[in-house]
Amino acid sequence: MIITLYIILLTFIIIYDIVRKPYVPFDYLRLFHIFFCLEYIITPIVLLIYPDEEWRFAIFAPEGKYSLAVFGVILLGYVGVFLGMKYSKPNKVKGSILILKWRLNEKKFLFIVTMLLLFVIMNLFIYSLSFGGLVNLAISGYLIRRGTLIDESGIFVYFKFFAEGLPWITLLLTSFCINFSSGNMKKSRGFSNTVLTAYILITISLIFSLIFALGTGGRGNLIVTILPCVYLLINKYRRFFSVKQIILVTVTLLLAYWVTIYARPYMYALGSTAINKGSFALNDITALAQGYIEKASGENVESDFKTSIVGFFSNLDHTVTATYLVMSNPEHFNFPRIFLDYFRALISLIPGIHYSTFDLFHVTKNPSMLVNDFLGFGSLVPPGWIANAYVNGWYPLVFLWGFIAGYIGGKIEYTIRINIAIAPWMEGIYIFMYFYWNLIFFHGESTKLVLSNIPFVIIIFTLLQWLTISKRHYKIFKTGNRKVIIA
Repeated sequence: MIITLYIILLTFIIIYDIVRKPYVPFDYLRLFHIFFCLEYIITPIVLLIYPDEEWRFAIFAPEGKYSLAVFGVILLGYVGVFLGMKYSKPNKVKGSILILKWRLNEKKFLFIVTMLLLFVIMNLFIYSLSFGGLVNLAISGYLIRRGTLIDESGIFVYFKFFAEGLPWITLLLTSFCINFSSGNMKKSRGFSNTVLTAYILITISLIFSLIFALGTGGRGNLIVTILPCVYLLINKYRRFFSVKQIILVTVTLLLAYWVTIYARPYMYALGSTAINKGSFALNDITALAQGYIEKASGENVESDFKTSIVGFFSNLDHTVTATYLVMSNPEHFNFPRIFLDYFRALISLIPGIHYSTFDLFHVTKNPSMLVNDFLGFGSLVPPGWIANAYVNGWYPLVFLWGFIAGYIGGKIEYTIRINIAIAPWMEGIYIFMYFYWNLIFFHGESTKLVLSNIPFVIIIFTLLQWLTISKRHYKIFKTGNRKVIIA
């Protein structure tokens, strides 16, 4: 049975991840394993356990969960990433490493981050003008996502992508506070004022991050606002399975579950109240949200375990469905697309150009997504990275894409890890670069990739102005039971 193959692969990944010894509780490979298993292994297992449920996307292609070819291409993609990570490790005899050195102190870092924060807040404010300001943006996210409210000029939405840097600025500030507030730094002059400034900046950043997340009408941005900081805190306690780590993981899982199941109904309630000019009292919003939940589930909010599981994984079944569709109907997606969607993404850098208007440019008929005329859905659905790689270059590209991704991710992680102690914000950089690496290789929405990169590129380019990178060669000699490293 196909479910047995998925369970065997899941078991291998779990055992391997437990046996190996990562540098921190959540290193790049473990984070990759978590998201990969959720999207490509556990989701099809749940689909196979509950095949008759009303799935969000899989209902349009129920054969996908039984497809051996889909499992094969998923396995091929995983093997590519696994081998890429393995071969990225430094040579045990000789090689070279990158040494990082910052040309700025703590106060200058806070000044730079403050400027970045003001920049993204300004862009968020400009974006909100199309919808009547920041408050209206926050309460109307569902209406914006549904298309009831639109930026008729097509210009204001361009500033939205610059505002997506808010969670990453929050992450860098959190890293700064955690590390600057420990050790000998407490003795430095102006310590209290520096920490107070950092906490004020974090508060401001969190408030505007919440406004932005609500304004998108999507749960993903709520999770992205919180999750990186949680990873940072867990990694800070490097002793595995400590009480603090267990508490943080438990709280995070409960919060992620709540956001996945209940955040959308509350956003619906806010949007409905805004358009009907109703009461924004908490009790009224909660009652309206519960009504949406009951309507969606067909039963009371106190739903059973099966309903909760199906509800959660319905948000992830698009990856397996997309993989099956591009493999079984390649002609519909103009296979092979040979990266033409990435040219569309470059075109989208022009203000006023949106990916839905790309038919004006005679590149190909449809973006490599699950298009509405094929699934009967009202919007484009991201295909996931495996389907995206397959539709652009068949099986070889699935493996090659995974291998290159794993190799580059391993190199980035190792470089940051050996330089982790040079500044109090480096642990934030470690998590920040994971999400950037994940965006580049595993985003799956090729037509949006360039615009989604904007906040990362701005932050990286800004920080690189004060960073010196040098290459140092090393050799390792064994003398008895000791290793001597000459660099």
